Amino acid sequence: MQHSFEKTAVWRFAGLLLGVMANLTSLHLYREHLAEGVLGIALVVWQFMAWMPYFDGGYRLSVNRALLSSRDPEERRRLVLFAGDFASWFTVAGLLVGVPAATLYSLAPNARASGLPIGFFACIGLTGGLSMWMWSLLGLLTGVGRQARVYQLGCLNHV
Repeated sequence: MQHSFEKTAVWRFAGLLLGVMANLTSLHLYREHLAEGVLGIALVVWQFMAWMPYFDGGYRLSVNRALLSSRDPEERRRLVLFAGDFASWFTVAGLLVGVPAATLYSLAPNARASGLPIGFFACIGLTGGLSMWMWSLLGLLTGVGRQARVYQLGCLNHV
């Protein structure tokens, strides 16, 4: 148990460190490639997309608790299949909400005045919907006892 905890803690710290480095690099690139004042307009839609995975109604927590407390292999298999199906449908819903929401935001007066094309915002909506799928499935790794793997894959997300 001690080794598992240490491994998870090391990967968690590595993920946090890489996240900070990636964000600092991103800010530099945004300043260099986006006109002044445009970053704030784009941040609104990016922030909305970043919060979309949290609209899952708590199913990941419920499934993970059930997985961690169950010893029955068939019950665990059923829960994993349910979580995979739910993640797929949740992603479809995320795409059906994220892409139109981001596209509609591009029609707001400030967004239009920024000069950013509608496709820019639609792509943010698309990546936001797809990231919902990734984070839903990554969260499932905790329930199957692979929390260190979650942080390892999270590190890749920042690279």
